Amino acid sequence: MTSATGTSEAHQLPPPCGEGDSRAARRGGGQHVATRSTPTPLGWRRFALPAGGRECGFTLVELTVAMLIIGMASAALALSLPAPGGDVRRQAERLAAHTAAARDLAISCGCAVRLATDVAGWQVLRQAAAGWLRDPTLHPAALPAGMTLAAGNVDFDATGLATPARLLIRGDGSAAAVTIDAAGGVRAGAA
Repeated sequence: MTSATGTSEAHQLPPPCGEGDSRAARRGGGQHVATRSTPTPLGWRRFALPAGGRECGFTLVELTVAMLIIGMASAALALSLPAPGGDVRRQAERLAAHTAAARDLAISCGCAVRLATDVAGWQVLRQAAAGWLRDPTLHPAALPAGMTLAAGNVDFDATGLATPARLLIRGDGSAAAVTIDAAGGVRAGAA
């Protein structure tokens, strides 16, 4: 298609950022308008630049800074996500802390103390004349839904010696263990 002036309109490229045709250039008003030469299939074409003579778009530095910010945000998000099996390990460490507290209670009160576990959690009991009573200082603990613990008892005597045991917590496709040795040592770790 040819216009009245004889130029081809089919191969004209639009001005950069859609602002190449400034008002001053359209009016023909004697102001100096910055222009830019752009290659076209038929040769070079001059377009008016936006105010200030700068082209629209992002510089390489601006794009690099944006990519750096996105990368840092992604890294922070990845580091804040919980590790697989983290809840099970956390519960095993909690059970180990309660077990160590039961051992320390047995030594400090000079009586036998039992850590009684069942599928849903554990509790600390003291031996009294009436039998095993729940200790008022160490409250019972429950496991979150979906986790299980092997039922059993771990007894500590007045010197802190224990019946050796290995308590296994399972859940979310992972497992962690709390190991109690005969000397009363308590360790939490992988199953």
